[in-house]
Amino acid sequence: MVIVEVFDDIVMSQDYIVFDPTDLETPAKEDLIEWINSLVGDGKEDSFDQATKSIVEIVAWAGEKFGAGVNEGSNWTSWPPTLLAGGRHCTFNLDFGADAMTFMMLLSDQCKRLKLVMIDPSGREPFMTIPSGGGLLD
Repeated sequence: MVIVEVFDDIVMSQDYIVFDPTDLETPAKEDLIEWINSLVGDGKEDSFDQATKSIVEIVAWAGEKFGAGVNEGSNWTSWPPTLLAGGRHCTFNLDFGADAMTFMMLLSDQCKRLKLVMIDPSGREPFMTIPSGGGLLD
């Protein structure tokens, strides 16, 4: 009984990273994640007034499509998404109970439209959408 109560308090999420490479010289696909991580640096969170135009647009899309808040039954474990790397990087924390596959596919489509990198870092080979093509979801 105690174990069930402890698990009831655990918040589980699936994270999806979106990165805006606009006006940056991006490396080859195999170096992309390491490069993005280097730009994140010490992980200092940025305010939304620093977000790039495309990051603002993708966050607005996600909020309109899937709700813009955290409450019971919400798709998110946190809102708004964490913003890093000078407003170029955000992380959507999707609740464990949300339809992650649908969200990932729709997010990938939006990232292609906006020329953003999308990364699902779970698993051995991260699923990616890359503006130049060649990602697992392209």
